[in-house]
Amino acid sequence: MRPLFLALVVIAAVAFCTMTVFANRFYQSTQLRLGQMWFGRGEAALAAGQPKAAIQDFRNALYYSHDDRRYRLRLAEALLAANHIPEAQSYLLTLWQDEPSNSTINLQLARLSGKQGETQAALRYYHGAIYGLWPEGAAAVRRRQTRLELTHYLLGLHDATQADGELIALIPELPRSAPAHTEVGELFLQADDQYRALQEFEEALRLNPKDPAALQGAGEAAFQLSRYSDATKYLERALRNGQHDPGAEELLATSRLVLEWNPYAAGISSKQRAARIVQAFRQARQRLQQCATVKDITLAPASASAAPPGGTTASNPAATPAPRNSRSGLVAKIFGKIDAGRSAAPAAHPAPIQLDAGKMQQLQQQVTQMSRGVRTYKLERDPHLADLAMGLVSQIESVTAQQCGTPKGADLALLLLAHQPEEQ
Repeated sequence: MRPLFLALVVIAAVAFCTMTVFANRFYQSTQLRLGQMWFGRGEAALAAGQPKAAIQDFRNALYYSHDDRRYRLRLAEALLAANHIPEAQSYLLTLWQDEPSNSTINLQLARLSGKQGETQAALRYYHGAIYGLWPEGAAAVRRRQTRLELTHYLLGLHDATQADGELIALIPELPRSAPAHTEVGELFLQADDQYRALQEFEEALRLNPKDPAALQGAGEAAFQLSRYSDATKYLERALRNGQHDPGAEELLATSRLVLEWNPYAAGISSKQRAARIVQAFRQARQRLQQCATVKDITLAPASASAAPPGGTTASNPAATPAPRNSRSGLVAKIFGKIDAGRSAAPAAHPAPIQLDAGKMQQLQQQVTQMSRGVRTYKLERDPHLADLAMGLVSQIESVTAQQCGTPKGADLALLLLAHQPEEQ
């Protein structure tokens, strides 16, 4: 009897253990299934733009699978979407402490820090995301997208230098795609790196020679680099390929005017050069008179303090020709480098109206004294006089632009020529 009893006990124990194992597995599978069900509902709610509903669904999913880090991360993202910042930050920081190299967690912390105005923390987390660990199969794309997001963030902070550095690092990661290079070219323009912007637009055009966005971007970059011939070529092609943008048309018209009015253009005769200078001198004189009328300034007749014909005086800063490679506040404004109405340099006189009048009256005195010499036959024979006349044109266009606003048409072309880099 005793052996039989022991055998029955053993059989009962084995059966009980087996039932326990199966019950535990059933419980765990049920928990897993319920967690997945609630997680799926949360994903659907989040995709539908219902973060509050998603929060509850993800909480339910975590109730059944409380150790699942994926669920915790999605709950944190739903909390962020619902603007529950402190709780989202608590979840994310806990996750980050466990996985500091997780790129997804770093990216969410970067966005959160950016919203809170914590710039240095945002930059640190963005770089942690870029150089961290992404899910397999999506690393290259996600890394590129994150660096683009960081670039937009930096541009939003008006930090063009760091944005430019991120874009330079992005170039080797770009796919052979015209839209990708066009997008980066546009960002380089925003970062004031026109040279690299033009390179990216040209790379896009090598991949798709008829891409209208790349053609317009190349035209804008060339224009800002004072390469007006290239700007004209690209913008004409952009318009032919359907890029009917008012900005592109305006840039094209201005580029053509610059080429038409430039007395230093290659390939023109000395007579043509002299004729262009006479034309520019008359245009600048008219601009000076119109600006004086708008400002209600009387252009006084010549006085003893005026600079002599053909020369300048050291005591008259307004009469000193501006360097050809300088960039005045106005020119910077034309290229979008400072805000409209903001001067690039502080005022040098406590009474700006009197100072403006003095500048313009001095310029009028020089115009009066130089007018008789500005003749085509005289300028053709005297290159030095031709340079002095164009120097005066440059001063008039710069001063009147500062006092009466950015000009249009021929005056804008002359202003751009006045600040064209010397090597151009």
